[in-house]
Amino acid sequence: MSKIDIHQFRWVELVNDHKGRTSPSKFIGVISCLISLLTFTLAAVSICVILWFTTKTIIDYSSVSAAFQNIMMQSVALFTLGSALIATNRLTKDKEVSEDLTLNN
Repeated sequence: MSKIDIHQFRWVELVNDHKGRTSPSKFIGVISCLISLLTFTLAAVSICVILWFTTKTIIDYSSVSAAFQNIMMQSVALFTLGSALIATNRLTKDKEVSEDLTLNN
């Protein structure tokens, strides 16, 4: 059995509870946050690219702007939902980690 270093960050800790089991709500929260951040980034980059390369052509910018505004608002809402899932689970179920934990291998 090896000792757990509680001062070292591991990605597994984002989705596990204090007993080491994977929490479905934390997992969904982390995945939804990652997807929303990726969507927000891609929408922001694509609107910049569209506006950069289409300045010489005449297109209806109001429809493009409305579509990307909708995508960005949806991604912010998904990020908020994912963060709320993580925070709610973390605040209601987790207990403090003590120094004497060991890994069962």
